[in-house]
Amino acid sequence: MSLWAKLQQLPGDALQQVRGMYGEHFPIEVRHFMAPWIEEKMWTDIDPDNPQHEQYATNLVTSMIQELETKANSMISNNDLYLTKLKLMEAANMFRQRYSQSPLNLFRIMKHCLNNEMKLLHQIETVGGGMHYQGLITDTNAAEIIQQLESFRNNTLETGEELRQIEQEQESFALQCHDCSKLNAHITHLLTLENTPQNLELQRTYRSKKEALDLQLNQK
Repeated sequence: MSLWAKLQQLPGDALQQVRGMYGEHFPIEVRHFMAPWIEEKMWTDIDPDNPQHEQYATNLVTSMIQELETKANSMISNNDLYLTKLKLMEAANMFRQRYSQSPLNLFRIMKHCLNNEMKLLHQIETVGGGMHYQGLITDTNAAEIIQQLESFRNNTLETGEELRQIEQEQESFALQCHDCSKLNAHITHLLTLENTPQNLELQRTYRSKKEALDLQLNQK
């Protein structure tokens, strides 16, 4: 019997503890519908912090997202499965957006959830259903902390990108102001010269360029 199938047979309080392991960081629907694949692929001896295992863990996450999309697309959109199909598709999109740059974080969350499941099942089988799971609750919260840290990291990256864009815009604005000043100087100088056809043509050219620059500057 699979690990997930055994967990479904736990008493109510323990089953509630299983549900508590999952959330936005890793929806329980993904665990349920991907149970055979996850348990087959998620080797507990794989260490994402080991450089020799890093590529395998990364490939595993990529494969899981693809498998999740395949599973969702294969579901018949009837009344019973429509919401589940949407949930799985949303989860796949969320995984891609949130973990595309850091797939090992998703692997750690998945492994952490599986380890907690096995720990809970072992406690139930060894001690019985009347025990408390305070230690396991603490472990479960660790997955949420990992997710929060990942969210903070992504926010930091986005803020850094916004700052770079602002700096580029400021630099562009300064250059355009400098060009505008140069054009003003050219026009002022031409006004002191004789109104030859060549000078008049230069004045028109410089004025046209200045008007275009003024328009760009006013739009910033």
